[in-house]
Amino acid sequence: MSTSVKVAGLIALSGFISAMTAVQIPQKALARNVCKIADPNDVSLNVRDRPNGKLINSLRNGRKVYIHKIGYDKKGHSWARVGGYYKGRYRNWGWVFRRYIDCNSSTTSITEADKFRFQIKNCKRTKGEVICGLIITNTTDRNQEISFSVEDGRAIDVSGNVYDISTIRLGRKSDYAVSTTLTPRIPTKVNYYFAIPWGINRLTAIEFRYYNNGNRKLAIRNIQIE
Repeated sequence: MSTSVKVAGLIALSGFISAMTAVQIPQKALARNVCKIADPNDVSLNVRDRPNGKLINSLRNGRKVYIHKIGYDKKGHSWARVGGYYKGRYRNWGWVFRRYIDCNSSTTSITEADKFRFQIKNCKRTKGEVICGLIITNTTDRNQEISFSVEDGRAIDVSGNVYDISTIRLGRKSDYAVSTTLTPRIPTKVNYYFAIPWGINRLTAIEFRYYNNGNRKLAIRNIQIE
């Protein structure tokens, strides 16, 4: 084979490899949840090149996006790297403030047991802790006593790691156990505190124990950490 033919072949192969590397495979497969942009302060949400970085774009409220990754800025605020479809093509948009993405269909977990409705709407990272808000509603027509304890309570991440509840907060009271009287159909919020490492963004389940005419245990599944 002549040298000129070899060179031509190498050039063609190089061009083919370059064309392959230039193609960006959509990352939709990496993102499980379809969410929506929902900035309450503006009609669109700023997009940045990194958490709290340089402004590169904006996305209007209501646009559907997929979360690829959760990150944090120097102040510990949560950001999400998102992508989505635009004019038939999938685009990797960049980083947006996590608080202004609405993923209610996937991050709101609700279950009913006995006389109560239990709902974990979100889990938020604050400094070194993750706080999960449990909203309890009495579904009967009479006042109901209910108590909560850290005993046997835990969070489980997608890798199977287990994190015990460190404390519970109800109103201004924080303790290992709390109790209250629930008025019919009036939601009441209890916060659970966990020491969950940075980089853990999703929980398979939160298990907790409550007391109402007996000792009961309940699990709520598929929870996103913001």
